Amino acid sequence: MSPGSLGAWARRTAIRAASALRPQRFPAALTYHAVADEGPSFRVGRRAFLAQMDAIRRAPLVPLEAALEPGLLRDDAIAVTFDDGYLDNYTFAIPACVERGIPVTLFVAWEPLGSTAFRGGLPMMTRQHVRELAALPGVTIGSHTLTHPKLPRLSPEAQRAELVGSRAVLEDWLGRRVDCFCYPFGHHDDGTVALTRAAGYKLAVTTKVGSLRASDPFRIPRVPVNLFSDPVFGATMTRGYLGYARFFGKT
Repeated sequence: MSPGSLGAWARRTAIRAASALRPQRFPAALTYHAVADEGPSFRVGRRAFLAQMDAIRRAPLVPLEAALEPGLLRDDAIAVTFDDGYLDNYTFAIPACVERGIPVTLFVAWEPLGSTAFRGGLPMMTRQHVRELAALPGVTIGSHTLTHPKLPRLSPEAQRAELVGSRAVLEDWLGRRVDCFCYPFGHHDDGTVALTRAAGYKLAVTTKVGSLRASDPFRIPRVPVNLFSDPVFGATMTRGYLGYARFFGKT
């Protein structure tokens, strides 16, 4: 067994043990980035992704906006989100969700759309692709800023331009309201949250790991899904997501 395989086996074993001792079920918003068989660590392989989508069909599937009514969420409810706008989301992942009746929210950063080498050297979908996805049943488009910066590093004026500008161009392009926002890299502070609220969004998601049943609609936690094996996903589906997230971290 190679060192990498040994490490993966050890993580799977530890996660199963931890989740068996301390099951923590809560409604979760799953976070996906790229869905591809080659690429950076924040991807999920295609076959694994399809198996995961087939597995979650047994759970109550909800749109992300269900977080605005946390008292109505069951402990096993699942929402599905995608960040950035990778081309494989358009060609493969989101159509697979639509085919299975799984609602999804796609957060797109406006200016990188059409790029052939964004994060991890991956190609992005085009603006026309975003428009086509927005027309599919169960697909919600959210803002991920104009340029995908770490917002707290910017001045309040520059943050406001990213927040307001990205919402405006998406609403103009799609001809519909854009109410959901995702902080790039999950980075935010109190000032960023206040500006997001003032920009007119109804909710914002982070990369902090936790329940969809959040107390603050502008700091909604999610659960990252990156490269890992099907047994780990199965264990987390059965026992809860917190153990998985503690071992694999956030994106």
